[in-house]
Amino acid sequence: MKKALMIAAGLLLAGGALAHDNKSADAQKTTSAAKNLTEVTGNLQSSDRTANSLTLSLPSGDTQVLKIAKDAEITRDGSKIGLEQLKPGDSVRASFDPKTNEASKIDVTSKTKAK
Repeated sequence: MKKALMIAAGLLLAGGALAHDNKSADAQKTTSAAKNLTEVTGNLQSSDRTANSLTLSLPSGDTQVLKIAKDAEITRDGSKIGLEQLKPGDSVRASFDPKTNEASKIDVTSKTKAK
């Protein structure tokens, strides 16, 4: 009887360890998905509220057009703002999915603070 109880306890512990490993794998998938974002920094050339997009002038001289995700977080100097509050010349750092060119996070630094 004691052997049966010890075997059952061992199986329960092993099953719990396997379940824990599966949870860890799921957490890593989420983390990996978040790491697939690309970050770009530049100056705001223009924003288009109708197309829900913005165009950045990059330090290389190129331009980058980004779509803005519906649930994108846009902040200026740490405070949440709307797309309409972006101004040409603002310093912008955006995190976006390179497959869709859709930005999920946009950090803006005011021209006066960037100096």
